[in-house]
Amino acid sequence: MCIRDRRRVHGERRRRVEPLENLKTLVELSTSIDVQKEFVKKVAKNLYNAMASYHKEGLIIGPEGADYLVIPSNFLERWLEKFEIKYRLDPNFILKTD
Repeated sequence: MCIRDRRRVHGERRRRVEPLENLKTLVELSTSIDVQKEFVKKVAKNLYNAMASYHKEGLIIGPEGADYLVIPSNFLERWLEKFEIKYRLDPNFILKTD
């Protein structure tokens, strides 16, 4: 959707002005996208924190001293179950966490 449409008429540059309602729609879409991005970031951070809780210093040391994270094979299923339970109780719980 384009707000401005520049055209040359008789050598002059003219702008077509879109109705204010179109701008309102664009702002609402932008805000909605920002909220969705923030939600996704919070979910990713929640998952990361859950995974990080399994980190044990020096448990497995790889080449060049790199640490490896070892998690149970059913970790993701368990995390998702807990997430769904919390979400059912409060769909905004994730926005209330750091």
